[in-house]
Amino acid sequence: MRLIDLLNARLLQDIQDDFHALTGLTLHVHDSDGDRVTEENGLPDFCKIVRSTPKGMKICKSVAAERTIRNKVEIQSGICAAGLKHIEVPIIMDDEIMGYIVMGSISPDRPLSQDFIDNLAEEIGVDAPALNKAASRLVPLPGNKLDS
Repeated sequence: MRLIDLLNARLLQDIQDDFHALTGLTLHVHDSDGDRVTEENGLPDFCKIVRSTPKGMKICKSVAAERTIRNKVEIQSGICAAGLKHIEVPIIMDDEIMGYIVMGSISPDRPLSQDFIDNLAEEIGVDAPALNKAASRLVPLPGNKLDS
C-alpha cells in the first residue's frame, strides 16, 4: 500500500502549507519510492536558480535518490551538494516506511562562502552574481534547533 492511498493529499497539503506559514521552512512529502505526494512550498530563490539547469536539478534530485536508497527509520539530517541543510522525517505505519516529510533549503549556520557559490555557479552553469545575491537572502536557523 502507498502513502497516497492512506492519506488525503489535499488535507496533507493544507497541513503542510500551514506549517510553512508558521515556520517559514520549505517542505514536502515523498512516498517511499521518492515520488512527491505534496507540492513543495517556500522554495528560496537560491534553490530556484540552482534547479534552473539540468546539472543543478540533478544535484537536488540526488538527495531524494539517496534518501530512497537509505530507507532509514531514524530522522536524518545533512547538507545537500548546494550547501543547504535538509531534514528527513520518516512516516512509519505498522513498522513500514511509507514516506518522508522533507524539510529542506535551510541555510547553514554560517553564510555560504563566495568561493563555494562561485564554484557551484560555474559547475551548474548559472550566473554567479545572481546566485550570490540569492544566497545573501538565505536566513540561517540555529543548528541546535535542527540537530537535536
